[in-house]
Amino acid sequence: SNPEHFELYRGLQEEWWGYDIYSRIGLTFWFSHWLTAASLYSMCHIFGELRCLWPAWTVVPCFVAAHYGILQLDIVRPKEGSFMPPIEKVIPFVPFLAVLGMSIDYSVMDPTPFWQGVVYTLSWICYSIQFLWALRLYDLARPRHRSKDAPEVPGVAWAPKEWPIPPAFENSVYLLSAPKYLEPGQTCLTQEMKAAKGSKGQSVPQKLARESQHAMLPWKLFRGTIITTCGMWFFRDHKLAAFAVIIAVGLCSDRKPSKNTSTSPSATAVLQARAKELLSVTPSQL
Repeated sequence: SNPEHFELYRGLQEEWWGYDIYSRIGLTFWFSHWLTAASLYSMCHIFGELRCLWPAWTVVPCFVAAHYGILQLDIVRPKEGSFMPPIEKVIPFVPFLAVLGMSIDYSVMDPTPFWQGVVYTLSWICYSIQFLWALRLYDLARPRHRSKDAPEVPGVAWAPKEWPIPPAFENSVYLLSAPKYLEPGQTCLTQEMKAAKGSKGQSVPQKLARESQHAMLPWKLFRGTIITTCGMWFFRDHKLAAFAVIIAVGLCSDRKPSKNTSTSPSATAVLQARAKELLSVTPSQL
C-alpha cells in the first residue's frame, strides 16, 4: 500500500495546486501581451516623437523573436483537446503588420483612398488576430480531465489525474506531487514500524487522502479575465469597422459634392495641406 503521508499530503495539495499552476500560466500570458505592447510602444515613440522610419524595423524583430520563443517554450502540447488553430504561431508577428501600416501612414506619400484602405486593412488584420489570440488563450488554459495517470518518469513534471491541468501547460507543474506507489527497492519507515508491531500494527486503519473539491477558483478568475479580454477585442474590431464606414462615406461625399453647396475644400484636401505644412517645418522652427 502507499505510505500514509503520501496520501495525506496529496489531499492537502488539492487546496493550492490550482493557484500555483495558473499563476505560472498567467505569467506566460502576461509576457505575451507585454511584448506586443512594448513593440507597439516603441513604434509610437519612434514614429511619433523621433520621426524616424528604419529604427522601428530594427527594434520590432527583437520583441517578435522573444515573443515567439517564449510561446514555443511554454506551450508544450497545443493540439490535444483543442478546438482552435495554433494562433500562437502567428500572434508574435502582428507588430510587423503594425509597423508596415505606420510606415505607410507616416510616409511622404499622398493619403489617397487606396493607401488609407491599406492601412485600415492592416489594422483589421491585427485586431482580428488579437481577438483570435484571446479565444486561443481560453482554449489553452481551460482545464482537462484525464482518465488515467501519466507514467512517472524521473526528471519530468508529473501530476495525478485528479488535477485537471491544461495539457498545453504540463511543464507549469513545479509542485512536488506525492506519488501513488513506492518505487521498487524503496521502503517506508512508518510501514516498517507497523509491521514490527505485528497484529497490533495491522489493526490500525490505513489513512487515505481526504476527499475535497479541486482548487478551481484560480481558473474561474482566469476565465473571467480572458472573457473580458475577448470582449475588449471584439468591441475594438466593431468600433474600427464602424469608423472605417464613416471615413468611406465621408470620402464618397467629398468626391460627389452637391450642386447647392459652396466650393469649400474637402476634408481630405485640408488634411493633405496640414500634413504638408507639418512636413515642411524645420527643427529650428520648433
